[in-house]
Amino acid sequence: MHAALLLTMLVAVLAGPWTVAGVGRHSLVTTSAGDMHELRPLSHDVDIDVLGFVAEVSVRECYAVDETTEGRALLAFAGSEQCELLECVLLVDGAPGSPARVSDSAGLTLVYGPPVTQGSTVSVVLRYARLLPRTDGWYELRHDVPQLAGPPEGTEDSGTAAWLAVSITGGMPICGLTTPSHDSEIWYNGTRQARVVPDLGKRGGETFLLRYSLAGEEIVDEYFEFETPDGDVIHMVVEPRKR
Repeated sequence: MHAALLLTMLVAVLAGPWTVAGVGRHSLVTTSAGDMHELRPLSHDVDIDVLGFVAEVSVRECYAVDETTEGRALLAFAGSEQCELLECVLLVDGAPGSPARVSDSAGLTLVYGPPVTQGSTVSVVLRYARLLPRTDGWYELRHDVPQLAGPPEGTEDSGTAAWLAVSITGGMPICGLTTPSHDSEIWYNGTRQARVVPDLGKRGGETFLLRYSLAGEEIVDEYFEFETPDGDVIHMVVEPRKR
């Protein structure tokens, strides 16, 4: 398939069902005879480590291929200046695909896999870092949980297949923490660390939203060390007092 046409189709897939045009999102498709079929994951497991205003997101997904989605596997991830891809792995029946970066304004990364046939098992591992926006003293974390496919025909449903956990290290006291999108269990380790596990339901399909605040009554500052692919970077966070 011509590279420009493939890129156009993938941008359409990435932008289609999402409010934000793909940034921080990924899509797994198969291509055959010029047609493209988007695969829905059977499972979606996510660990998010938040350090101050930086979130490192680790995603693990599993897919199954049926007769309607046979073709060459292709994984696309859309990044930006605020969302950097750290790791991207596509496995088809245990064999890795080969990464190829496409240079464009969306920061699109493509990983090509071998052809897949009915019964193939496809796994995706992603790890990326993104900056969290701050509005009115609250940092905001959003994660779009895909609508999961049901179990393959003739097999039993093994239970909840969508899972997400967020670990927050504020570096300073956490003054507010809420998950308006989902009921969640929240545990605190002292005043500066918290862990959040939302109830995503069995099939996902909704955006998880978390807000937290580090702004207290006094002006405070704190140093964070965040490891990047280019080395260690030290950030200084200054939080203004509440108004």
